[in-house]
Amino acid sequence: MDMVAAREEAAFFAAVPGQGLTYEARKTQIQQFLAEAVRVPKDAFNLQEFHDCLGSNCNVPIPLLRFDYLGLHDEWELISRR
Repeated sequence: MDMVAAREEAAFFAAVPGQGLTYEARKTQIQQFLAEAVRVPKDAFNLQEFHDCLGSNCNVPIPLLRFDYLGLHDEWELISRR
């Protein structure tokens, strides 16, 4: 990364500190979702299908995607009770 880009990025994350945390939290959720998608019995795991699911539903909460894609409703039930 060049110095100009590094300064711009540092200024952005200093001005919007929650952005980095949100990014990391969603990244962790996606990694967990991917690991579950590989493990949960399904016809056959297809990475392109998984990627398409994420890409076409980018604003949908990961627990809801888990419910729709894998049929796992544990996280969604916890969130919907709040």
